[in-house]
Amino acid sequence: MATLTAQTKLTCSGINSDDLALDVTMTPTVLAGGIISKTVDVRTGHATEILYETHYDAGTIIYLRNTSTTETASIETNGGHASVVLAPGQWAVFPWNAVSHDLKAFSSASLVLEIGVFSAT
Repeated sequence: MATLTAQTKLTCSGINSDDLALDVTMTPTVLAGGIISKTVDVRTGHATEILYETHYDAGTIIYLRNTSTTETASIETNGGHASVVLAPGQWAVFPWNAVSHDLKAFSSASLVLEIGVFSAT
């Protein structure tokens, strides 16, 4: 077993009357995982499966980074709807239930996604 440490720190001032200062750390115990880069080829016009729900359990932590400098990646997490939209260079970390829906990506052109999967169950 290993421990994954994910930390988000946000500070912002001047956009409203209250300054924002957020520092959250999550440290789940993980049993398996790693990070890969995957080219998402969308020339077929359909979403491309990037992770299959049958390979993972509920409680899986997903890391995605759009490495493109020009293309936006839309990620389906709930069976047919774009739930996460990553502009060029953006990234996201989120829990994935991995039950009844594959994780799919689509874009207007081919791009490379950096994908991290960490199984916590």
